[in-house]
Amino acid sequence: MLKIWYGEEPYLMSTAKAKEKANIENPEINIVDNGDELDETAFNQCYESAFFADKKYLVFKAADLKNPFIAKLIAEEPDNEVRIIVSKFESNLKVAKSLKKEQVQEFKRLADKDIPAFIKFFLVKWPTKVREEDFKYLISRIGYSGRTNCDLFTVRNWLQQLFSLEEVTKADIDAVIPEEESANAFALFRLLVDGKKDKYFALAERLLISEDAIGLLSLLLSNFRIAYKAGLAKGSPESEIGVPKFRIYSLPEGKCRSCMSAIQDGVNAVKNGEDGRNIYMRISAELMTLLAGA
Repeated sequence: MLKIWYGEEPYLMSTAKAKEKANIENPEINIVDNGDELDETAFNQCYESAFFADKKYLVFKAADLKNPFIAKLIAEEPDNEVRIIVSKFESNLKVAKSLKKEQVQEFKRLADKDIPAFIKFFLVKWPTKVREEDFKYLISRIGYSGRTNCDLFTVRNWLQQLFSLEEVTKADIDAVIPEEESANAFALFRLLVDGKKDKYFALAERLLISEDAIGLLSLLLSNFRIAYKAGLAKGSPESEIGVPKFRIYSLPEGKCRSCMSAIQDGVNAVKNGEDGRNIYMRISAELMTLLAGA
């Protein structure tokens, strides 16, 4: 069977491959996964017979669905298990629409509510001790959803360093995991709603050197949406929304709506060709005014 894989979490993709490979007889002979590009040679391999097993398992890479061999594989699906990992998946393309639902799998970033379980998965493998309060701080310090350049491989490496200790403390966590404010843009939202104008704009200036304005505006928009949903929640906001408590800020619904509208206007302006940095700074000033208003 042919499957097209894509997504932002290479760790989850790697885990899926490992599970599928475990079911292959004689892996030394019947598994092909060398990080090769899907070219004519790779395409022909997809149809080769397996030795000592019913099927071969082959994994190749492609930049996108425009690779001509993908259309050929779809037209005549091989009996072997073939996985093509594409860096970019454009659902509007004709070739994408010709794929069956079961032939496409996206590996999304984990939801915030799933991060504690991911951490505990590794914690049980190591004879280390973590107090409940330090465990909560660990989740906060990782700040997975806000660190756009941090995937689960990075998180796993942090955890392995920490859990090799006899006991994990807040000081250990701070020593292993980079400070959130210097590492991700979630700190912008905290500084914004806390009214820390100077620190906010200083951090924004630093982040705009390497981050695009639409990306930063989108992160702010995401956090205002969380605050808005939290205000509508009837029970425990973190349970209903599925995000950690530290991600939730208590803000009036009206202010959330006004801020979300302003941010969306900024995103649209950048998409229409206006200078991203100037738009970001203008929208930021507008947000400060909206949040400070009665």
